[in-house]
Amino acid sequence: MAGKLQDDFISDISSRLRDLPIRLPRNLGDNLIGTNKEKYLINLLQKDPGVFLERYGSELSQDERLNFHSLRLDDFEIDFYLKQLEGEDKDKQCLTRNRRVALMNRLEAQGEYFSEEAMKHRAPDLHKLHMRDASFSAASGPLEEGDMLSRLERQVLYQEERLAAQEASRQKQRQGSEQEEEEESSEEDEGGGRMADQGQSMGSHQEEADDLEQQEEASSADHDNDFEIFLSEMKSRFLAGGDGKYIDYAAVDADTSLDEDWAAIANQDAQERYFDAD
Repeated sequence: MAGKLQDDFISDISSRLRDLPIRLPRNLGDNLIGTNKEKYLINLLQKDPGVFLERYGSELSQDERLNFHSLRLDDFEIDFYLKQLEGEDKDKQCLTRNRRVALMNRLEAQGEYFSEEAMKHRAPDLHKLHMRDASFSAASGPLEEGDMLSRLERQVLYQEERLAAQEASRQKQRQGSEQEEEEESSEEDEGGGRMADQGQSMGSHQEEADDLEQQEEASSADHDNDFEIFLSEMKSRFLAGGDGKYIDYAAVDADTSLDEDWAAIANQDAQERYFDAD
């Protein structure tokens, strides 16, 4: 036996839609308002929910349409219009994402919105989580347990990388020192002890300089890597609507001018695929 819609749902939807400028059948005329329009909607939902979806399904939210899912297995018409509406949802979601991506690309090209300082202002906790302190000094405030573990893991990883770089530098210096000692041994035999001492001193200073350079390079690489991770997460947050305090997403999602940006990118991708196929 086919199921039916719940009475409470029918009442709520009919009450909400009666005040909207929805299209009505010709035989009812355009003057059907208020309770008469509500009675018409109730009757349609009870007797022919498939036709209701055809005419007014676009006025329903995704959650409201879930009430029809129990009927779709036994009613081809209901299933057909639900699939049609679901397809429209996907198209809208794709269009919305494309427009947000277009705006995101514009903002990134301008430089300010996705700079480290601007992102830190919008999401200080994420910045603290992803951007390590090069000196690993104590945090200015108490850390949550997960944040503390993340910081400790970063410290361990950084120290391991730093020690490995220092060891590699020492090995290189030892090899260079051994070669210098062989070349200088003859000079020492001839009374060149002072020159050898100077060479050892220079080698020691060079080793310290190389260690410092290795540390600076490792710190710079760490910062760049952390920034890329932080930037990627901030972009995902932007696309998901997480910057509502700074971005009017309703205006963005309705901004047709952004379609030009996305169309240009899509055309370029299509051309690249065409030439790659050749």
